[in-house]
Amino acid sequence: MILILLSAFSYAQAQDTNNNSLVWEISKDGVENSSYIVLTTSGICDIPAKVLNKASGLSREIKVYYTENALGNKKYDNLSEGFLMLKKGEPSIQKLLSADDYLKLKNRMSEQHMDEKVLNRLKPLLIYNLLMKKVSPECNTPSVVQQIFRRYADEHGIPTKELLDINETFGYLNSFGTDFYIAEIIELLNNQPKISEEIKEKAHLYEIENLESLKQLFAKSSFLSSKNKNATIAQNHIKKISKLISEIKDGGALFSLELTNAMDNKNNIFDELKSKGFTITIVN
Repeated sequence: MILILLSAFSYAQAQDTNNNSLVWEISKDGVENSSYIVLTTSGICDIPAKVLNKASGLSREIKVYYTENALGNKKYDNLSEGFLMLKKGEPSIQKLLSADDYLKLKNRMSEQHMDEKVLNRLKPLLIYNLLMKKVSPECNTPSVVQQIFRRYADEHGIPTKELLDINETFGYLNSFGTDFYIAEIIELLNNQPKISEEIKEKAHLYEIENLESLKQLFAKSSFLSSKNKNATIAQNHIKKISKLISEIKDGGALFSLELTNAMDNKNNIFDELKSKGFTITIVN
């Protein structure tokens, strides 16, 4: 009886994605090789050693590395520029902000030596990302984990692909709409110290792989959880990512996915993969 209980407890642990880890094995009957998910986030200086060691230890099992999106891939730099500049007829940021908030933004951007004319040619999505870099200037690479994994894969001859191509990536980002990014810009302009502290706390919890405390932080932080507030967008994104993962029939893949995909109790990547028949197991 004790052995049966211990076995049941071990199985429950394997199925419980509330365990503290940023690396997860996903397996499925009929798929010969397991695949793996590494949760990533912005505002960190480097991959925590424990996360990197776990991922490196899987290198012999990995046939292909998938980033969630195409951001950070230099081959798309020219295409990305087209998605980030205003098109004819679109309102400039000066017309979208109050006079007070626009002055704050102009002063903030002047610290980066940005000309006002250039500022008013940028889409709110890009301005939001530029302001985010100011929140954690010491670690301002938004996708450092993804970049390091891509470099590691290149060095070891592992093919690198994206789940979402460049058009799908910006389609998802733009789906939140102008109002969302304007609200985020205003929040960053007026509450930067508080947001900076939340991002530092997120980075610390990420470094020690405390997924449970990260969930609690996201639940109490309106800024960190803002992209989960539109349930339809969050759900559609996670369903699409899960579908693409499930279509990789041979397994042997490593996926780096943004942490927000796991933070929502109603819409998260783990539950979505379970619904498609995957078993999710913690990697210690």
